[in-house]
Amino acid sequence: MLSTEDAYAGIDLWQEHLKDTYDPSHEYFVIFYGGEPLLNKLVIRRSLDYLKLKKDNGKLPEKTNLMIATNGALVDEEIVALCQKHGVMVAVGLDGPRASNDALKIDDEGNGTFDRIVAAIKLLVAGGVKTFASTSITPFNIDQIGEYADFFKGLGVEKFGFNLLKGRLLLKLVGKDNLDGYYRQAVRGIIDQARSQDHPGFEYQMEKKQVAFDRQDFFPVDCTCYGNQLVIQPDGQISNCPFYKAWLGHVSEASKDFRIWNQPIVQEWRKRLPLYHPGEAKAMCGGGCAWGSSELKGSPLSVDDSSQIFSEEVLNELIWSKYDRV
Repeated sequence: MLSTEDAYAGIDLWQEHLKDTYDPSHEYFVIFYGGEPLLNKLVIRRSLDYLKLKKDNGKLPEKTNLMIATNGALVDEEIVALCQKHGVMVAVGLDGPRASNDALKIDDEGNGTFDRIVAAIKLLVAGGVKTFASTSITPFNIDQIGEYADFFKGLGVEKFGFNLLKGRLLLKLVGKDNLDGYYRQAVRGIIDQARSQDHPGFEYQMEKKQVAFDRQDFFPVDCTCYGNQLVIQPDGQISNCPFYKAWLGHVSEASKDFRIWNQPIVQEWRKRLPLYHPGEAKAMCGGGCAWGSSELKGSPLSVDDSSQIFSEEVLNELIWSKYDRV
């Protein structure tokens, strides 16, 4: 469990980072990750109060967004009230309708979690909390994801986002020989879902690509672990990635001069930016997940095939969308 002292120290260190980079036109985010962050309600509550104090004193940006990423099991009226008080957004993990979700998301007694997750989403939505859904594409839902927008609209979420599986879990569920087929089927489902919608921005992954394309701009990095993210692990260790222990020192011992973007691991991971790699859609590719590549291929600089395939297929779709379909 992250301690209150380490949480405060992390916020203070983040404040020092902002002194170097603050831009009033940009938005900034504080995200409570897990594991399951709601197991540590006390520290979340104290951290939110501490952030509010700093913001009220003009020490944090006005455009500071607060988010909790949760599996939904511990969402209750107390959490809803806390989110209302501090304007916290909540992202809830839900992999689709009951059968698709409960194929993998079960509790320690082997029971499906669909009913509890949906109840949590409805409680948040009814309380006026900005609520999102995070959906992993698995072998159990990959054939249905093209129809998920209507499902999530029915729950009242503001937006949802697909996540392609990463790392060892992907190998366990899909198998090494089936990776390319999984990527291409998943990408096709994401594109078909967006194509069928009047408001394609409802799904986050396609929205990001669409916005960059419409602006005729380079797509930003897929991963904020290349230097735009400061992570405090539950044991107080600093990292650039919530899923990777970089062992950059304990937050309580970090000097005010510590900057995440100056760390060797960040400078190394930046070498995976798309211009360094082969591929036909460099302008639309954000480079992908270094942690996932490390897990799958043994090197954080290996090409993230899921990101490359997604970028190429989406670019092709967006180009042809400018023409009348025959």
